[in-house]
Amino acid sequence: MANSPTPTKKAIPIAAKLIALIGGVILLSCVVVAALCLTVFDKRQMQYTKDQLIHTADGAARVLVDWVVTLNGYASISASRQDVKDAIIAGDSATLQEIMDQYGTYLDYEIMAFVGKDGRVLQGGGDGISPGTNLSDIYAVRKALSGTVTQSYEPIGSSPYGAIYAYPIFSDRTVIGAAIAVYDLTTDDFVSLMQSGYDVECTIFHNDTRVQSSIQGVTGTKLSNNDVLNTVLRSGSTYTGLVQVGGDDYFSVYQPLKNDDGTITGMLFIAKSLKEIESIKTRTIVIVFPIIILVVVVLMFLSSLFVRWLMWRISNVTNTLEDLASGDADLTKRVRLLTVDEIGRLVINFNTFADKLHDIIAK
Repeated sequence: MANSPTPTKKAIPIAAKLIALIGGVILLSCVVVAALCLTVFDKRQMQYTKDQLIHTADGAARVLVDWVVTLNGYASISASRQDVKDAIIAGDSATLQEIMDQYGTYLDYEIMAFVGKDGRVLQGGGDGISPGTNLSDIYAVRKALSGTVTQSYEPIGSSPYGAIYAYPIFSDRTVIGAAIAVYDLTTDDFVSLMQSGYDVECTIFHNDTRVQSSIQGVTGTKLSNNDVLNTVLRSGSTYTGLVQVGGDDYFSVYQPLKNDDGTITGMLFIAKSLKEIESIKTRTIVIVFPIIILVVVVLMFLSSLFVRWLMWRISNVTNTLEDLASGDADLTKRVRLLTVDEIGRLVINFNTFADKLHDIIAK
């Protein structure tokens, strides 16, 4: 009888090979799926951030419009008061001061003033708007003194940039002056509202200069991004995209601020720091990574149980064959059939062969 050939390489158990293969496939699949999910999440998060910023910028613009509409109410009411008209005609600064004091108690504004037809302040409330101050170079004042209700964004008094509403004051259809109301946009009221209410960064520009910002250390600096300048200040369109401010990257929306004649005098900047977006991604990874490890461990454990069960069934056949190959070769022994699958069919065929062999030898 010929001897079985001796293997030249150290045999690695099939069970170890199967477990290693299954484990590798599980791990690779989990890593690939996680990478794809994070990639899709990253893209969708950026798109979501973009959509949210556009909506927030529109909302911020509406808030600013609401503020301006409030100024419109202050100015229109003041311009329609008969006691204001009488005081302007009579040059009664004391009465105008009393009215201004009343306004200062009940109304919310930074600057308010009554202006004579020569453009000089008759009586005013707010820094840099003292009686005698010449405001004739202010666009809104000039238009109001020409008889037109006007809204603008421009410097006035001591305010580097403000939202202004100016109403002409008529007497017998003749303009005798104007009432102006102003919100100073260089205070932190508006940008703080945007930051606390909408969780975004906000900056107000006068032309290309940042006059107020929720981003620390950038107020007073100029914007050097030509794409933004061309799109917003020169073309009057909204700019959306990635920008760098103060050394940090932001996903941003820039909207023009326009006078009622369409002149662009500034910009409204709404942005979200990419650090915040990346932090969301990092938190997601921190959550997903342990889940991946847990899934791999559980699947590896289940796979090892399956491989051990499979190898036990194979060893059942192997042990029976070893018994037949040694000793007295008891042909009455049979392999136990557990499940009718590929291994089960092997067991059935082996038992059938053993039955036939037994019958042949018995004859």
